[in-house]
Amino acid sequence: MNYFIIGDIHGCYHTFCSLLEQWDSSNEHLILVGDLIDRGNYSWLVVEKCLALLSDTTLSVTVLKGNHEAELIQYIKDGHHEIWTSQCGLATLEDFQRHHVDLQNLLPHLEKLPLKFETSSFIVTHAGVCETINPYDESNWDGVLWTRKPLVNLHKLQVHGHTPLKQNHP
Repeated sequence: MNYFIIGDIHGCYHTFCSLLEQWDSSNEHLILVGDLIDRGNYSWLVVEKCLALLSDTTLSVTVLKGNHEAELIQYIKDGHHEIWTSQCGLATLEDFQRHHVDLQNLLPHLEKLPLKFETSSFIVTHAGVCETINPYDESNWDGVLWTRKPLVNLHKLQVHGHTPLKQNHP
């Protein structure tokens, strides 16, 4: 099996669609590392596309939960999330409202997103696995949704997103 892994999309629908054009859906398992929403202008279109990919039984697709989905889940459940809404959540909520998204209907889809995809040779998570007790506890700030600490040696390749990297161009 071959794999096609896409990092944090953050509402960038057109870039996401361009990347999907490179995916060989007949021979590759698509893995999205989470953070589908926020920052870009098209969070709902990204989520809608992901839900369509997941519902197509002819495709091999995994969509992982990122910290931005976790924050949206908390917002839907509690009716507020001050950090998320002050950073980028309000624009995402406005985008969802423009598309008449029922957040209560979206909630179960978000909640069932897994935290990892793992094979015998590699693991994919949103933020990586570091030295911590229970890295798969969603409330653990050192867990796979939130950490930016050095990765622990799992004796396999770790693939993750979450942490922006500066790229030097010659």
